[in-house]
This record gives sequence, C-alpha cells and structure tokens, in this order.
Amino acid sequence: MIAGKLRNFFTETESDGQALAEFAVVFPFQLFITFGLIQIMLLMASSLVVNFATYRCARAALVNYNSSQKVTVGSTSYSLEEYIKPVAQITLSPLAFHGIAGESSENIYIPGWGYLRGSGVAAAKISLTFDSDEIGTQELIITRLTFKQELLIPVVDRVMQMVLPQSKVDTTQGRNFAGASESNGGIEVLKSKKGHDLVHYLITRQHIMKREADIDTAPGSDVYNYKD
Repeated sequence: MIAGKLRNFFTETESDGQALAEFAVVFPFQLFITFGLIQIMLLMASSLVVNFATYRCARAALVNYNSSQKVTVGSTSYSLEEYIKPVAQITLSPLAFHGIAGESSENIYIPGWGYLRGSGVAAAKISLTFDSDEIGTQELIITRLTFKQELLIPVVDRVMQMVLPQSKVDTTQGRNFAGASESNGGIEVLKSKKGHDLVHYLITRQHIMKREADIDTAPGSDVYNYKD
C-alpha cells in the first residue's frame, strides 16, 4: 500500500513538472501574440482618427485654398499648412504621447477649456500637404496627411521595426476621384526628449474634395461653396 502511494506521488510529480515545462515554453509566445493583437487594434483605431483628421483638414482647405497657398489674417500671412495644421493637432492630440527630441511646440489654447494636452506633441508628428487638380470643369482640392503613430507595446514595437520596411521619402499616391484614399506603411524611429528610441508607424490618408466658385462672393475673396 505504501509502495503504491509512493508510485502515485512520483508519477503525479513528473506529470506536473511536464505541464509546467510546457507552460513555460508556450506562455511567452501566447503573451507576444496577445500584445501583438492589442497593438494592431490600437493602430486600427488610430487609422480611423487620422482619417477623420484628414477630412477635417480637407474641409478647412476647401474654403481657404488659393494658388499661392497663403492665408492672410489681418496683417499676418500664413502658409496654408500653418493655418490649417492646428485642426489636425486638435484631432490627433489623443494619439500623441512622447515628445520628439529637438521639437518644441506649445499646446493649443482653447478658450473656455485651456491648453489642450498632447496638441503640441502632435505637431511634430504631422505632415500636411495640399494640392489642386482639375477634371473637366471641376476643381479638386487634394489634402494629404501623414501621422507618425508611436507603437506603445514593448517588444512588439521592435519586432514590427524588423519586419516592416523603413519609411520612404516619396509616398505619393495616385489621385482617387472617389474622395479618399489611404496608405499605411513604413517605420520611422525617432529619439524622445530623454534620448530613447521611439518606433513610429506612418499612417497616411488623402482626401479629395471638389468646389465651385460662389457667385455671391465678393471679387478677390477666397471663400467657396463646397461639394463633397
């Protein structure tokens, strides 16, 4: 009887040890897959926000675009990008986390609210360009926004850095009259203000709107009706 109990004890111990060894081997892979899925879902959510930011910038560009790409407010002249970029900063401020070394931009002040946290950091991660084209008698305003989304999950960011290609300088896409096009791609590593490497994934969105001159607008005005 005693021998039987001893035999069962050692058999159960070996079985438990085997299960523990299997768990130790499988668990890191399972953890990595879980974190990887979380990071992918975060990027998908970020893509939706970037798409909305591009749409808002396109609407703003629609009523301010001119061939010189300059906007004059009082006695101050701004480039179209300078004038409209705060729209993207406000929209993308929830996605901006760590500041970039060498970049300093103040947070945007919103009356009745205060300084919007993250809007200053977002400025260094936004690239905004505008262009125009014509199809027949239709004038098209093309807005293109690229946002550098920081990868937040440790280890996963380094694996994505190795797997995905580095960002390209020229990411021009064909123009799609349907209204919007998208392009994700490229990894860019930037230094944080504390000197750490921050891996960013580039999310690019392009939105196209058409416009017609408003016959009631005073001569020389840049205000237009929009049709999107």
